Amino acid sequence: MTMKDVNSVWNECLRIIKDNVGREEFDAWFKPIKPVELIKDKHLVLRVPSHFYYEWLEANYVGLLKKTLRRVLGSGATLEYQVPVDSKNKKDMHIPSNRPEHFDPSISSMMELIKNPYAIPGLNNRLIKANNLNPSLTFDTFVEGSCNRLARSAGLRIAEKPGQTSFNPFVVYSDVGLGKTHLVHAIGNAILSKHPNKLVIYTTGEIFTSQFVQMLKRNAIDDFMQFYYNADVLIIDDVHHLSGKEKTQEVLFHIFNFLHNGKKQIILTTDQPPIKLKGFTERLLSRFKWGLSAELTTPDYETRKKILQIKLKQEGVALPGEIVEFIAKNVPGSIRDLEGVLISTLAHATLVGNNITLDLVRQIIGTHVEKSDLPLSIEQIAAAVTQKTGVTLEEMRSKSRKRNIVIARQLVMFLARELTSLPMKQIGTFLNRSDHTAVIYACSQIGEKQRTDQHLKKLIEGIKSALQSVN
Repeated sequence: MTMKDVNSVWNECLRIIKDNVGREEFDAWFKPIKPVELIKDKHLVLRVPSHFYYEWLEANYVGLLKKTLRRVLGSGATLEYQVPVDSKNKKDMHIPSNRPEHFDPSISSMMELIKNPYAIPGLNNRLIKANNLNPSLTFDTFVEGSCNRLARSAGLRIAEKPGQTSFNPFVVYSDVGLGKTHLVHAIGNAILSKHPNKLVIYTTGEIFTSQFVQMLKRNAIDDFMQFYYNADVLIIDDVHHLSGKEKTQEVLFHIFNFLHNGKKQIILTTDQPPIKLKGFTERLLSRFKWGLSAELTTPDYETRKKILQIKLKQEGVALPGEIVEFIAKNVPGSIRDLEGVLISTLAHATLVGNNITLDLVRQIIGTHVEKSDLPLSIEQIAAAVTQKTGVTLEEMRSKSRKRNIVIARQLVMFLARELTSLPMKQIGTFLNRSDHTAVIYACSQIGEKQRTDQHLKKLIEGIKSALQSVN
C-alpha cells in the first residue's frame, strides 16, 4: 500500500477514536502517533514517541485500538508498534500488540488450555502470551550495580543453560520495588531468545493460587498439574503469597519435584530469604534452599543515576544533568519510586509544557515519597559528616592519612553501617575502598573511641541529630 493509503486508514481510525475519548486524552495519547506501514491490508504499524507511550496505550487503550482497527480494516486486523530506543542513532524496536483486550489475571480462558495441554496445536506460543512476559524487561535495561551483581550474573548463566546449572531453583529476594520482577522477566526473555523452543511459563503467587482454586472447583487438579509439568522454565513471582495455603503448596511441591527431577529450570521471587519465610511447609522450604538465593539491595547513587539515564534514553528525552543527579540523590529508596518520579517529571515536561527546575522536581519527589519513610542514603550521611567536620567527600575518598580525614571517613562508614542496611562492600566502594575489611576496622575503631572520647561522642550525636532533621 502507498503512504497515502496508510494515512487514510489511520485518519479514519482517529475519527472513530476521537468520538470515544475526551479531547485531552485524544490530544495527549493519539495525536502524536504516526502511521508507518499497512501490510497486506490487515497489519497496521504505528510509530509512538517513546516506550512510555507504548506501555500506556497497551495498558489503557488496547481494547479501543483493536476494535477500531477491526471496524476500519475488518476482522483479522492486527497492530504493531514502532518504538524508538535510541533517538540519536535512529534505532527502533518493533513490538506486536499481544495483550488481550480484556486481560483477566485469573486467566479463566487459560483454564481451558490446562484441561487438554497436549491437544492444542501451537500450545507453547499461546501459553507464553497468556503468561505475559514483558518484552521490554531485558538485561539490556537492567542496570548492573553492587546491589544486584550476584543475581544478575546468575541470571545470565541460567539463560545460557536453563536447568543445567547448580542455580536451580534460583530464588531472588528483596523488599518491594528493587527489580525482582524485571530480573526474572529478563531471564525469561533471554531464554526465549537463545532457546526459542523452550516453554517459559511466568506467573505470580496470586495467579497460581487463583488458578488452583478454580481447578479445584472443577475437580481438575490433575489437569492443572499437567499444565505446569509441560514447562521448561517455571517462573513464579512473589511466591510468598502462597504463605498459609497448604493445599496450594502441596500442589507446588509435586510440580517442583517433577520439574527439578527433569532438570527443568525453576525461578522464584520473594520478599524474604527462604530461611525466613513463614507459613510454608518445611519440605517445600527445604527445596527452595536447594539452589542459589540472591538478594537485591537498595541501589547506590551511581546505579540510580544509570537507571535514570537508561530510562531517559528509552523515552528519547533529555534532562539537564543536574536534574538527573538531583533525582538520583534524593530518591534513595526503591527503583519503583525512582521511575515514578522520573515519569512524573517527563509528564510535566512533555504533556504540560512546564519548565523543569530543581524546585519543581523537589515538589514532585514530595508527592511520591513520604519524607519520614525515606531510608537514609550514604550520600546524606557523608554530607552530614562534611557539614560537621569540614572534610569534603573528595577528601574522604582520597588516600590521605591525615587524622581529620581518616576520622571523617571512618565516621561515614560507622554511621552507614549503623543507620542503613547497606552491605559493607557497598559502603567501602562508596569511599573508594575495595576491601570490606576497611569498614569492619572503621566500625571497630569508632565504636571503641566513642566510649572514652566525649568530643567524638558529641560529634556523632550532632551528626545523627542533623540526619534526623533531613529525614
